[in-house]
Amino acid sequence: MSQDKENINDCWNKIGVWRRGDDICSRLEYVIHCRNCDTYIENGLNLLDRAIPDGYIQSNTRLYRESKNDEDTTTVSCIIFRIDDEWFAFNTFVLDKINENENVHSIPHNKNSLLLGLVNIMGELEICLSLKPLVFTGVREPSADNGTGRMMVISLESGKYVIKVDEIMGIFRISSNEMGQAPVSLTMSANNLISSVFEHNKFHIGLINEKNLQNCISERTS
Repeated sequence: MSQDKENINDCWNKIGVWRRGDDICSRLEYVIHCRNCDTYIENGLNLLDRAIPDGYIQSNTRLYRESKNDEDTTTVSCIIFRIDDEWFAFNTFVLDKINENENVHSIPHNKNSLLLGLVNIMGELEICLSLKPLVFTGVREPSADNGTGRMMVISLESGKYVIKVDEIMGIFRISSNEMGQAPVSLTMSANNLISSVFEHNKFHIGLINEKNLQNCISERTS
């Protein structure tokens, strides 16, 4: 049977686990603490079983019925990173983990500039890629790898890949209203990898389309 809050015997507030004057609960010798006592547990269950307050259902129905603002529902979670002096981003759902820079083991007779080799990530050998041949194609010549920075492990349809980057800014939620169309010159020169551009911390950032990246990887490594 439900019980009103006013009728609850809250003896734990009146006596508690410490002696107050000459009062002390005789049960404390056996239960040690009020939370182990049947009286405390029973009253807690009665609180959960009490009648719903007047207006509670109507108030919550109105809350869930109201439409949300666009800014609450149309944001994109991105991880922002730098390659050379340009900033890019992935949707975070492709991100598997971030790792410190590890030694890359080259593959004999490999002449593919996209495929750097194999790298050991937490005991597993993963394919390590450089995005420089893709994102800078037709724009400018990318700089040589300086061996510093971080490694991002991403999951695409064909499996996991390790991407070498120079710096990771972090993970941010970007409003879709801030996303703009990538210039035609950029999309054509960068293998159509950049699906949109946005500004963050005064940097212009290109959002990489993971499906187009998957296609580029498949074409260049098959």
